[in-house]
Amino acid sequence: MKKIFFVIVAMLFLLVGCSKENSLNQILKDDRIDRLIHQEEVDNGVVLFYVKKFKGYESVNFSLETEFVKKTLFGWKKTMDRAGFTDSSQLEIFGQYANKFDEESPFPMIFGRITNPRIEQIKVEFGDKPKEIRVKTIRGKEDYIWFAFVEEPKEKTTYTIKGYSKNGEVVETFEIESVHLPKKK
Repeated sequence: MKKIFFVIVAMLFLLVGCSKENSLNQILKDDRIDRLIHQEEVDNGVVLFYVKKFKGYESVNFSLETEFVKKTLFGWKKTMDRAGFTDSSQLEIFGQYANKFDEESPFPMIFGRITNPRIEQIKVEFGDKPKEIRVKTIRGKEDYIWFAFVEEPKEKTTYTIKGYSKNGEVVETFEIESVHLPKKK
C-alpha cells in the first residue's frame, strides 16, 4: 500500500513539473511580446524583459517592458509586478521605476535601455549621502538594457543614473523617482 502511495505522489510531482514548463512557455508566447530580451532567474520565479508589440504607433521608437512571473506549486503565475515605457525621444539612456505588489517579488526595480554604444557601464546612486546600487547590463542582438533591484523605499526616492564610457567619462545622466505605495493593513 505504501509503494502505491509513493508511486502516485511521484507521478503528481512529474505532472506538476511538466505543467510548469508548459505554462512558462505559454506566458512567453503572449501576443503582446514582440521579442524577449532577457529572463532573469530570481528566488521565486523569473523576471522577463521584452519589447512590446505596437501596431499603428509610428512615433514610438522602442517599448521596453518587464514583469515578474512567480513560480508556484502548480506552475507559473503572472503577477501585478510589471512596468513598461515607450520611447520616442533621443535620449542615450533612459528608464523607469517598477513597484512591488506581490510579497514574493524581487521588485521594486529600476530598469531601462541604453542607446549609445559608447556607454559601457551604468551606476545608480540615491540618498543624501549617495549610496551606489549594483546594476546589471544585458547586451542582446538588438537591445542593450540595464536593471537593478532596489530596497522598497519608505518615502519617495530619487535615483540618479549615470552612463559611463570605457575610459570613465560620464556620457549621460538622468533621474528616476520612486513611487511610494502605502502598505495594506
